[in-house]
Amino acid sequence: MKYELKKPIQVGEKGEPITALVFREDVVAGDLRGLKLGAMGDLATDDILKIAGRLCAQPDIVMNKLSLDDFAEVIKVVLPLLQGGPPTVTAPSPS
Repeated sequence: MKYELKKPIQVGEKGEPITALVFREDVVAGDLRGLKLGAMGDLATDDILKIAGRLCAQPDIVMNKLSLDDFAEVIKVVLPLLQGGPPTVTAPSPS
């Protein structure tokens, strides 16, 4: 799943800006390494950033620079993956 950042992230002076995060949809046990399983329903910001970074192969330095708007959207991508599936788009109700 690809998420286009609202605010690109610049790492270093010469690097290309990161404009999107590409998340894999298969969460594996190693993605949760270091997290308390009892806290899965109440994840801290650090936990979400750590898991999100693992799922899109981005280091902490990139994830820590997410704008708040982008972080809110990343949460919407990551939490459903932790609940066993990809995010779904709700279709409008028929009139």
